[in-house]
Amino acid sequence: MAEVYDLKSQISPDPYTSLQTAVVLSTLRSPVVAVTHTARGLAQVERPMSQRVSYRLDEAAETAGIGLTKLREEIRENRLVARKLGKRTLINAEDLNARAANLPRVNSAQAA
Repeated sequence: MAEVYDLKSQISPDPYTSLQTAVVLSTLRSPVVAVTHTARGLAQVERPMSQRVSYRLDEAAETAGIGLTKLREEIRENRLVARKLGKRTLINAEDLNARAANLPRVNSAQAA
């Protein structure tokens, strides 16, 4: 069950302070926590990465255990499908899992 934290008390009616709070919240990006708007204000909702449908590039790289440069190379070489939603580039979880499943196997002699 997801935990919800009320962040309304942290947001001031003063626009400047609210802007500062929004910037602080945006720098706290975590792969398992999302800040969402509710009828009662802002709320933090814990969402496991396994329940995500798509990932931002940095999240996809972290999930796959590779660097962002390697992820971009996989996209550029058409080995991984990336999709656009406005300005945002997203990787579907299914595409990321399919790419990982299609990686070549390593012999035990090569692994050492």
